Amino acid sequence: MTALSLGEIAAVITSVLWALTAIVFTSAGRKIGAWAVNFARLPLAVVLLSASLWIATGSPWPVSAGLHEHFWLGLSGITGLTLGDMFLFTSFTMIGPRRSLLVMSTAPIVTVISAWILLHEHLSLIALAGITVIIGGVALATVGRDDGGEVFRHQSPATVRRGFSAAFLGAAGQGLGATFAKVGMRSLDPLPATLLRMVWATVGLFLLTLLIGRLPATLRSLRNREAWPALGTGIVVGPVLGVWLSLVAIKNAEAGVAQALIGTTPVTILIPSWIAYHDRPRPIAVAGALVAVLGGVLLFLR
Repeated sequence: MTALSLGEIAAVITSVLWALTAIVFTSAGRKIGAWAVNFARLPLAVVLLSASLWIATGSPWPVSAGLHEHFWLGLSGITGLTLGDMFLFTSFTMIGPRRSLLVMSTAPIVTVISAWILLHEHLSLIALAGITVIIGGVALATVGRDDGGEVFRHQSPATVRRGFSAAFLGAAGQGLGATFAKVGMRSLDPLPATLLRMVWATVGLFLLTLLIGRLPATLRSLRNREAWPALGTGIVVGPVLGVWLSLVAIKNAEAGVAQALIGTTPVTILIPSWIAYHDRPRPIAVAGALVAVLGGVLLFLR
């Protein structure tokens, strides 16, 4: 198996894990709020990742990481996991996981452009075509009347607009976070890089929560035991397995290619969201998702 094929396979598996994570985190978020979900998942993921690194290397901390790794992986964690995921989880609770992840398929555009600037991964004509197709697919999926399914049907137009805006901000955060992560782990394996990224994301979220005065309310929300089965499952599937595999993909493939393949989540989410939330997609949403994925394929072929 070549390094390139390893990156591609890891990216596809990551897209499936993101879909499952979206379902369970939406369930938890509707009970305790998006902020509490994000606040709980990061430190618990740090514990699990540190234990995994200890088992794998004999040390619970990436001692070989220097200032370069801490800066770029820290910036990646805060951009992608603290801020990007916060906007994404907010969108989940407003418009549902299916429509949120359709908008998130624009993340490869941000990754390709930022990787071109920081990593000199030059854009080809096929890459530009892929970007155009992804934008068209997302527009096709989100323009027009789509009530979001049974659970997410009766939101006001203002709520829907805020939900889509949050998803776009989440896409930008995750797209930039992927590029920053690749810059930061040139000399670091994905597992210790994932731990560093998660630690700095945790620090950033804690300081932000403290700064805006949400810490007491967040801790009270986490006392809701009904949310913990979904929350615990999501932490293992998403922040641990999903984030680790996403860095495997980014390290072993071009950042834009990896993010594009991870961006196939809008297709993998369709059936789970239908089953879990009776959120049946309209034909235009399915068509838009498939067009967006086609754009990802074009980016891969570049």
